[in-house]
Amino acid sequence: MNLLKTKKVSIALFFLILFFSPGSASAQNLMRPIQVQNVTTTTADIIWKSASGGTSQVKYGTTTSYEMGTANGANGRKQIDNSPGFMHKASITGLSPNTKYFYQALTNGGGMSAAGDQTYYIKTSPVTGSSTPFSWVVIGDSGNGGSNQKATATQIANKKPELVIEAGDVVYGSGGYGGYASLSGEPEQDRLHYDIFKESMKFSPYYLACGNHDNNSNNTPAGILNGCDVMVDDQSMPNGGRLPGSSGSGSSVIYSFNYGNVHFTVLNANPEASPQLGGAQLNWAINDIRNSAQPWKVVVWHQNGWSAGTHSTNANVTANLIPMVQDAGAHVVLWGHSHVYERFSRFANQGKAGCTTAGGCRNKGPYYFTIGNSGSGGATGTCGSYANGPMCLARSGVGNIPTGTGLLYAQTNGNSMTFSYVTSSGATSESVTYNLSEFGPVIPPTAGPSPTNQPTSPPNSTPTRTPTPLSGATNTPPPIITQPPGGVCTYYKN
Repeated sequence: MNLLKTKKVSIALFFLILFFSPGSASAQNLMRPIQVQNVTTTTADIIWKSASGGTSQVKYGTTTSYEMGTANGANGRKQIDNSPGFMHKASITGLSPNTKYFYQALTNGGGMSAAGDQTYYIKTSPVTGSSTPFSWVVIGDSGNGGSNQKATATQIANKKPELVIEAGDVVYGSGGYGGYASLSGEPEQDRLHYDIFKESMKFSPYYLACGNHDNNSNNTPAGILNGCDVMVDDQSMPNGGRLPGSSGSGSSVIYSFNYGNVHFTVLNANPEASPQLGGAQLNWAINDIRNSAQPWKVVVWHQNGWSAGTHSTNANVTANLIPMVQDAGAHVVLWGHSHVYERFSRFANQGKAGCTTAGGCRNKGPYYFTIGNSGSGGATGTCGSYANGPMCLARSGVGNIPTGTGLLYAQTNGNSMTFSYVTSSGATSESVTYNLSEFGPVIPPTAGPSPTNQPTSPPNSTPTRTPTPLSGATNTPPPIITQPPGGVCTYYKN
């Protein structure tokens, strides 16, 4: 009997030593789930957080034998908020478009996930401009840590989209994205975001917009400008997540990227009291959208324009941001903030003063969505028309769409784009398909007197050029519009 006990103890000790030996995932103490980030046609970044600094490596291949080798990143680093642990990143290059690869992250040579785990994979983007189908999800205002957010996370993991767009308010904690829970000391972004969406983050890159709650600086460690800065430091965003050529407060979480035949532009509309974009960001945004040769153009920010949910229509957004995206030639605009799902029509907007062509600088402009109920929902209201604005065509709590929480599931297939509202329980309440043929060409702005604040030689002005279809493109890109000197659809503000 004593011999049997001795054998049992020995076996138990063997497995304890094996499990917690140097190089094992448990010994490295993974402190934040492993994520795929910033995926392109040929590259992808893998990021994670562990208790140890040391080396950052990723094995990868088209099979779980990781036959293509190992990508080496910089040693783990401390974050700007000085939170516990070390951030790790390894960039994989030389991949092929629209291809699936499996990977395993390692710290100091120890696997942070089990070798051979097929749930850790990368799906590279289709050839830029091509009509290859892909799916993506949009969520907003999710970060409260509740059961509805967790149910939304389950739906994302089940759908396995190629990418996820978050329209802000990723974190609702008292300290914003860069703060700490008052009792646990765990960073709010870990507790209310990464821990909840960890399953889909293994394979779907998340692209974040910064909301007013994220930007909250309460309880943020000394020396940190705001939560948006911490968000940029946390992520591997395109162009570093900052307005090109800028640094410091006000330039964070502003970027764009291509995926398939869609150009995505993410803007930072904080502060909440007056979300209108500073001059540098506004100038960059209109040129970024207008100059893209991608067939589809999607724009995302946090604060809502029109809404009848937990927030009413924001006049700053409708007066400043809406004319810009209308004139720039966007097809779809997505925002959160108001805790409701709403779908709006296109509408004939005259844009900024001087865009005199009927229908504005683009014939009727984009479609608009509110998706601010991915964690909290239940707002009641009506769905009708808005003065000098669009018609509300659908909203949660009206008709067949239930009150509550959900997500927007998008499927892009060449010249068509389908949006389906899916509840957090998995039911599809409505689907609508848009086609590129609905959108007329961008109409050049009418030349006229220069706006009061416009500089004589504006920076980032649009060059005269003829768009060249990208390799693999099957759709003819919308014409690129040359911005005439003194054109009144230029957005320059002090």
